[in-house]
Amino acid sequence: MTLIHYNGSGLAALDYSKNGYLCSYTELDDIASYACKIKIYNYGNQTKTVQIKPIPKEGRLDPGEIIDIKYVLLTIPPRSEMTYSISFESNATDTGGFGIGRDGGVSFKQDGKERRVLWY
Repeated sequence: MTLIHYNGSGLAALDYSKNGYLCSYTELDDIASYACKIKIYNYGNQTKTVQIKPIPKEGRLDPGEIIDIKYVLLTIPPRSEMTYSISFESNATDTGGFGIGRDGGVSFKQDGKERRVLWY
């Protein structure tokens, strides 16, 4: 991947590791909180300031249920491989409770463009 994206620019230079991905969530009242550890790669030669959010695996949601996780702004150094601990919030679901999971993806957003990366 490094050779393919070595001089990459934009969102195409970003990726995450499925093995370095872990999100736990808790719901209280109308807010769901996500605590995630995500290993992110920037294969490009420029620092990237992007918005990021996890994408829960759809199989964990009730049919038709939408989770609106809020993006968090993140600055990623060039040619880096770092694990970030990031907190996210969203609307609560009807299922409630808490959980933990390694399945899911990541959405990167910059300048109105979005790139969804799913490795499950």
